[in-house]
Amino acid sequence: MPLSQRMGRSAAGSLADQHGSMGLTTPAGAVMRWLMLIVVLLLGGCGEGYSAPQAVIRLEASTVGDMDAAAKTVASKLLALGFEEYPPKPRPDFMQQGLPPALIWSDAHATTFVRDGKAFTPVGALRVSVTPYPDANTPRIPYSTDIGSRPAPPFLELGISESRPQGFSEEGIAIHAEITKALEQHTGKLVIPSLPERGDDQEYLISQIKDLLTTLALWLVVWVIFMTIIGGLAMVCIRRLFARAALRRAALIFIGVAFVTPVPTPTAIVQLLMPSILLFLSPEALVLMFQSMGATLPITFALSLALSTLTAFIVIRDRPKISRTTPNNPGT
Repeated sequence: MPLSQRMGRSAAGSLADQHGSMGLTTPAGAVMRWLMLIVVLLLGGCGEGYSAPQAVIRLEASTVGDMDAAAKTVASKLLALGFEEYPPKPRPDFMQQGLPPALIWSDAHATTFVRDGKAFTPVGALRVSVTPYPDANTPRIPYSTDIGSRPAPPFLELGISESRPQGFSEEGIAIHAEITKALEQHTGKLVIPSLPERGDDQEYLISQIKDLLTTLALWLVVWVIFMTIIGGLAMVCIRRLFARAALRRAALIFIGVAFVTPVPTPTAIVQLLMPSILLFLSPEALVLMFQSMGATLPITFALSLALSTLTAFIVIRDRPKISRTTPNNPGT
């Protein structure tokens, strides 16, 4: 058994051992168990990633004007192919300290185009970065295909990648060809240091299924933890506010759907699944959730509704009616 799995099982065992001494509804117990769960998940996920190969296209233009015209052509082509444009976004000054000048330049001048992948199809998420280099003094991060060499400026450099193991899909290769054809119309020397390699579609589909199962398992764990914490605290108020079991169930179902449903929440490092109650504290995070989840949003809340309903009927039961009967008098 891999070391990460042994450590994960050991941590999970310690959680079970502490069940009697640290209640889930206590603040200290909730925080400790959540932190330990994050450690287990991070350890269990080690070694599951893969690197996406990158194809490089470079246009060595005659003038800066030709370079800018080629960049506009690429942008128009990618937008027509369904890509979304992310303009350059310079880092704040305090975040630039200690960074290589080439990385700072890339953040401030490179435009990124992204198109989401299609679930359970061979097509992965495609990413194209377009970086202009107008003069010889511009710092540059070379690709692995040409480390140690530097083209004559001005030139435009494109890095194309697809989120698939080993290589590109047929559609990714076709998009590479479309971009190459568009750049051929411009004045300059077109150089292709690396071509997109064809990947294994079956392996990619298997990785998609694994990712789906892992995400579903993590989603269920997060839902159970926060339904125990938030739902447990809410039940104290529900018992005092509502006498009828039907009203108590309805209140618990509403809390489970509105406040407990795990949704992707961006952090400074990674994107975590956190309860939806946190989104009400930040309108920006709420808008970002609707944009990022897309078609999975109704499925996520429908699953939470089903689990909340099941939990409500298991936890809250109808009180048995006590029938008052007069005992028989044997003397009559």
